[in-house]
Amino acid sequence: MSNKTIIQTGLFEQTEYTPSLHILKDGKPVDWSFEQIFDASTFTELYAVTYVASPRFFFERTSNFKKIQLILGIADPEQQHQMFSALVNQKKRLEDWHSLPDEVQDRILEERYHIRYPLPHTIIHSKFYLLYSPETDLKRVVVGSANFTPNALIEPNQYEELLIFDDPSLYDYYLERFTFLRAKTEDYIPAPIRRKGKEAVNLLLIQDPDTQFNLLREEFAKLNHREIAISEEVMNRLEEEPKKLAKTQEVANQINRLVKLTTKSKKGKKKLISVKQLVDKKQRIQAFLAPTYHRKEHLDPRPLLVADKGNNHLYLKDTDSDKALLFSRPANTETIREQLQLIHDFVEANRLFTVKDDPINQKRVYEAILYAFTSPFIWKMREHLIYSGTGEASQRYLFRPIMVLAGRASSGKTTLMKFIAGLIGGYTGTDPYVSYSKLNRANGILPFMETEFIAPVLVDELTESFFTGQSGERVTKYLANDLEGVHPCLIATTNADGFSMKPQVARRIYFLMINSVFDSKRSDEAEEYQAKITAKLTNDLFRDFTYRLAQRIQNDQPFAYKKDFLQVAREIFQEYYEETKLPKPSFFPDQMINDYYERGKKIWADLYTERKKAFTVRKNELRVKKDDLFKDPKERKTNMNYLPPEVVIEETGILVLDKKRFFSFIGVKRRWF
Repeated sequence: MSNKTIIQTGLFEQTEYTPSLHILKDGKPVDWSFEQIFDASTFTELYAVTYVASPRFFFERTSNFKKIQLILGIADPEQQHQMFSALVNQKKRLEDWHSLPDEVQDRILEERYHIRYPLPHTIIHSKFYLLYSPETDLKRVVVGSANFTPNALIEPNQYEELLIFDDPSLYDYYLERFTFLRAKTEDYIPAPIRRKGKEAVNLLLIQDPDTQFNLLREEFAKLNHREIAISEEVMNRLEEEPKKLAKTQEVANQINRLVKLTTKSKKGKKKLISVKQLVDKKQRIQAFLAPTYHRKEHLDPRPLLVADKGNNHLYLKDTDSDKALLFSRPANTETIREQLQLIHDFVEANRLFTVKDDPINQKRVYEAILYAFTSPFIWKMREHLIYSGTGEASQRYLFRPIMVLAGRASSGKTTLMKFIAGLIGGYTGTDPYVSYSKLNRANGILPFMETEFIAPVLVDELTESFFTGQSGERVTKYLANDLEGVHPCLIATTNADGFSMKPQVARRIYFLMINSVFDSKRSDEAEEYQAKITAKLTNDLFRDFTYRLAQRIQNDQPFAYKKDFLQVAREIFQEYYEETKLPKPSFFPDQMINDYYERGKKIWADLYTERKKAFTVRKNELRVKKDDLFKDPKERKTNMNYLPPEVVIEETGILVLDKKRFFSFIGVKRRWF
C-alpha cells in the first residue's frame, strides 16, 4: 500500500498525507479499492450491518450481489430520535422505496434483497460486512469503523479502519451475531408495497397524510405482538434532545460564519486570511466572538420567527422554551380578501388625509409592505444567488437587507412601520420598534441583525450621521456585502430634511420617500380611521405569504430576481387578486421605485436650470464652480451625495462632470448642450 496520496482535505487546499482508509487484510496492510473489498466476482451473498448514506446509494454499489440482507444501523447512538425514525417516518420509507432502481425493487419483492430496521427500543451501532459464496464456500468478514457512506468507503476523506479476514470460523461467529441482531429488527419496506406490488405503490402519494397514516397504522399492527417497552430514561432523553440539537445547530452556524469571516478565496481555493487581514476585521470578529445581543422585550420587541433551512417554512419559537410552532400556513380566500382590503384602506388613508394627493406616494407605502413581507426570505435570496451559480458574493447587495423610509414630520412613516408590525404580528411592547437614540451608535444595530430571528428589525429615526459617517457606512457595507447565513432585514425611518447618503451607501439601501404630509386639521379623523383598520388586522395574510413563498422555493420555482428582488412578492400578490377577484388598485407597485436616484435627478436638474452660470462646457466635460453653485458647506455636502459616481470625473478642487452622462441623469434635452 502506498504511504502517501494527494486528496482534497476539505475547506482548504489539497494536502499530501497518508490515505485515510486504513485496511489490514489478514493482518497485513493492503491498498484495496471498494470493488476489491466487496468482491462480487468472488462472492455472491452480502450480509451488512451499517449506517448507510441512503438505501439507493447502498444498492447501487452492491447490485452485483445475488442476495443481500441489510440491517440499517444508527449514525449517532446519542441521538435518541434515530431509534424511532424508521417507525414513525413513513414518508421517508416510501421515498426510499421510490428512489430504488427498478431491478432492486424487483429483487426486494422476490425476497432476494432485504432491508431491516431496528425496533424502537433497540440501538444498533455495529459495523460489519459478511461476504459468502455457496458455490465455492468462500467466506469473508469485513469489520471496522467505516459506515457504508461515500466519505468512508468510496472516496475516503475521513480516517477509518477496516480489518478483512477470509476466515471461515470467524465468519461463522459473525453470522451468529448477524442472526441475533436480525431478530431485533423489522422489515423496512412498508407492508402495502409487498402486498400491492410496484404498479399500485407508484400511485401512492408520498405527501398525502392519509397514505402516511395508513402506513403507520400497518406498522403498529405488525409490531403489536412484540413486547416493546420504552424506558423512562429514553423518553426523558428524547424530550431533551430537541434542545441539544438546536444548540448543535447554533454552534454549527457560528462555526460556519467564523470560518467565512477568517478565510478568503484565491484561485478557486479557500485559504486562511493573513494576520493583518485578521486585525483589519478585529471589530467584526470581536462582535462575533462576544456578541452583545441579549433579547429583552424593551430592546427587541420582535416575534421569535425562525426559518427552517430544510423546508423554508417559518416557525415561531416559544419565549420560555426551545419549542417552535409552525408559523407558515395557508389562509382561506375570504380571509385573504379581508386582509387585502385592509391594506387598501390603509394605503388610501395616505390620499384621504394628506395635504397632497400623490398616487406615487401611495405606491411607496404599498412597496414598503411588499418589502416587509419578503424580508424573512432575503437571506435565502442572497444565499441562492451564490449557491445556484447565478451570481457572485459581490452582488449580494442587490437583495438589499436595509429599507429606509424617509419623510418629513407627520408624513406617516412611523405609522406605516407600526402597520407593518401589525401585518406580521407578534411584536411586543407599546411600540414595535427600537428607537435609534437608545442604540447610541450605528454598531448598536449589528446584534439585532446577527441573530436567527428573521422578523424585520424596526428602528425609528436614524440620524443623518448613520448615512454620512464612517461607522454607518461600515455597518451598511457589512450588512449588504458580507452578512451571511440566516439573518433579518432592517426597516428604518429617518427625517428627510437635508437628507442625503454617500453613493456607496445609497446603492446598498432600498430608499423610499414618504413625502405626503398628513393634514394636522384632520389628525383626529385620520387616527380614528386607522384605528378601525388596525382593530381588524391579523397576521393571516403574512403567514399565507410565507407559506406560498416557501412552497415556491421547495418546488424550484423562481424566487430570487436580481433586477427586482421584490418581484416574487408582486407575483404572489397578483395571485391574491386573481383568487379573491379583488381589482388590483392603481397604487399597486408593479416595479421597483428608485426614489433616491429620482430625488437626486430633480435636485441637480433644478441646480443646473437655476444656476447655469456655475456650469462651463468643455468638450465632453462640464466644469462646475462649487462656490458659485452652493450657498453653504452643508448644502454642498448634501447635494454632492446625490450625484451618481459614474457622472463624476473629478471632485477635488473644481468639480468635473461627464457631460453626456450628467445631462442624461438630469433628463435635460439636447437643446441645453
